[in-house]
Amino acid sequence: MTDFDHSFLRLDRLRVMARGKPVYDQEFHAGVNIIRGENSVGKSTIADFIFFILGGEFKEWKPATARVEEVQAQISTPRGKLSLRREKVEGRPPVWVYFGDIEAGGEHGIEGWEKYPIYRGQSNLSFTEVLFRSMLLPEAQSDGASNITSHQLMRLLYSDQRTPAPRLFRFESFDKATIRTAVGDLICGIRGFGLFEVELSIRELESKFAAVDSKWSALLNSFPDQIGVTVSAIESEIDGLENKKRKLTAEIEGVDDAVSSDQNASFFKDRKQAIAKLQALRQSLATTSRKVESSKLEQMELKRFIDHLTQSLLILESAERTAQVLGSIEFSHCPSCLQTLSSKVDDDTCHLCGQEIDQEVSASRYNYIRVDIELQIKESRQLLAQELQGFSDAKRHYGKLQGNYEQLTAEFALKFEMSNSPREAFLAERYSAIGRIDKELEQLRRSIQRATELDELSAEKERLNADLTRAKDQRTALQKAATRRRSSALRLVSSKAAAILRMDDSGAQEEFKVADHVDLSFEDDAILLDGLANFSESSNVFLKNAAILGLHLAACADKDFFHPRFALFDNIEDKGMTPSRSHRFQELIVKLTTETPLPNQVIFTTSMMNPELELDDYIIGPHYTEDNKTLDFG
Repeated sequence: MTDFDHSFLRLDRLRVMARGKPVYDQEFHAGVNIIRGENSVGKSTIADFIFFILGGEFKEWKPATARVEEVQAQISTPRGKLSLRREKVEGRPPVWVYFGDIEAGGEHGIEGWEKYPIYRGQSNLSFTEVLFRSMLLPEAQSDGASNITSHQLMRLLYSDQRTPAPRLFRFESFDKATIRTAVGDLICGIRGFGLFEVELSIRELESKFAAVDSKWSALLNSFPDQIGVTVSAIESEIDGLENKKRKLTAEIEGVDDAVSSDQNASFFKDRKQAIAKLQALRQSLATTSRKVESSKLEQMELKRFIDHLTQSLLILESAERTAQVLGSIEFSHCPSCLQTLSSKVDDDTCHLCGQEIDQEVSASRYNYIRVDIELQIKESRQLLAQELQGFSDAKRHYGKLQGNYEQLTAEFALKFEMSNSPREAFLAERYSAIGRIDKELEQLRRSIQRATELDELSAEKERLNADLTRAKDQRTALQKAATRRRSSALRLVSSKAAAILRMDDSGAQEEFKVADHVDLSFEDDAILLDGLANFSESSNVFLKNAAILGLHLAACADKDFFHPRFALFDNIEDKGMTPSRSHRFQELIVKLTTETPLPNQVIFTTSMMNPELELDDYIIGPHYTEDNKTLDFG
C-alpha cells in the first residue's frame, strides 16, 4: 500500500503487440510526457491505445493498426501496480489484470492474470470496479442506474481530435446527459455515489410501497362490508356470534318452558298478520314495478321528443339559410307564363310579386321560433333528468322491497308453513338462526387468515413509509452537500481555466485576455467563457484544453476531487493552431502541472514540439518520422 490518500492514476508503461512481439514499447513517468513527431506517424494511434487499455470503448481504429493483436500496460495507483492486457477485437473485449508489474506478470504466463468484463456482471467484478477501487474512486452510479464505467471516466480525461472542440466529453453517438452529469459530479469530488444510491433506494422503496399498497387495497376490498378488517375485530365478532349461538342452544333445550299450550291462538294470529304483511309487500312491489316501467316509457318519449326538437332546430336553421339564398335570386321571367318581368324597384320589394319585404321581421320570426324550440329542449331535458332521478329512486326502492319480501317469505315459510305449532316454530326459528350463525362463523374464520395478512401488509407499509421518509431526508441532506461541493469545485476549476486563458499571449482572441469565468456544463457537454461560446476554431480548441487542464489542475490542488490526476491530450494543435500558440500551451502544461502540490501525470502528443521542452524529463520515445513511425512492424 502506498502512502497516497487521494485518487491517482499513472501510466508506467505501454506496450502494443503484433504476432506476439512488441511493435511499441515505451516507459512513461510522473509529470509531463510528450509524444512528438511529424504528422501522420501514429501519435494519435498511441493516444487511442492508452484510452483503450484504460477501459475506453474504441471502434474507429485506423488502418495502420490492423495487424495489432493486443495492448498491454502497467499502471500505478494508490493501492499498488496493476498490469493490463486487452485484445484489439470487435465489441467490448474484457481486460486481463495482473496485480503487480508487467515483467512479473509476463513470467507467470496466463496464471495469475484475472479476466474482468468492462461492465458489471451478476456475480463477478468488472474492470471498472477493480480500477476504481485501486484508484480510490467511489463506484458512482448515474441517475439511470447504469454504472459509471472507466470508459465514461476516460471520455472526460481524453481530449482527442475527433471530438468537436466545443464539446467537453469525447464524442460518442449514444450519449446520456445523466451519465455525463454523474461523471462530472464524481470527478469534482461530490460524494454523489451516496446520492445516486439513495435515489435508487427511493425508487425501489416507492416501487415496493406501491406493490404492497396495491395488494393491501385488493385484500381490503375482498372483505364484506359487515366484517371487520383486523384480527381483533373479527375475533370480537366471532365471540359475539358464539355467545348468540350458546343462548339459542339454551333456548332450544328449554323449549318446553318457553312455549306454553295457550300460545296456539297467538301463533295463528301472528300467521294471519304475516300473511297480511306479505300481501301488502306484494302490492307495493307491483306498484313500484309499474312505476319503474312507466318511467322507462316516459324517458323514451322524452328522448324522442328531444330528438325531434333538435332535428326541428336544424331544419329551421336550414330553412333560414335557404330563404336568405332565395331572397337574393332575381327572376328575369315569370316562372308561370314566362313573360319578361319588370326590374326590381328596390331591395326591400319582391321583384316577383311586388310585396314589401321586411328582412328584420323575417329574421325576428326565425329567431322567435328558434328560441321557442331551444326553450322546449331545455325544459324537456330538465324533465328527463327528473325522470331519470325518479327512475333511479324507484329502482332502489323496488330492490329494497324485493329484499324485504324475500326475507319475510323465508321467515314465513320457516315459521308457519314448515311448522304446525308454536313449539315447532320456536325450534325451527332457533335452528335456522344457529345455521345462519354457523355460516357467518365459517366466513369469519376464513377471514382471520386474510386479516392477519392485512395486518402484516399494514405493518410493511408503515415500515416502507418510514424507510422512504428517512431516505428522502438523507437525499435532501446529500443534495445540499453536493450543491456546496459542486459550487466550490467548479469555482476552483473556473479560476484555473480562466488563468490559463489569460496566459495565452497569442492575441488571437481578445476575450481570453480578460477571461473571468469558465463554466463547465457536464450535463450539456459544453464550455462557456463568461457566458460566451463558439470562438474561432483554434480558440475553441485552446478553450477546451484550458478547461480540461483547469479541471486537472484543480484536482491537483484539492485532494477532495475524485479525479485520477491523469490527463491525455491529442488535439493541442487541432483546427489551425499556430506553432507559437502550441508552444505556449505546451509551456503552460509543464509549468502549471509542475507547480501542483499533488503528483499527477499529463500525456500529450505534438507535431510542433517546443524546442525548450526537448528534455529527457518530458519526452517519451524518439521524434517520430515517416521512416520511423510509432508502430514498428519491422
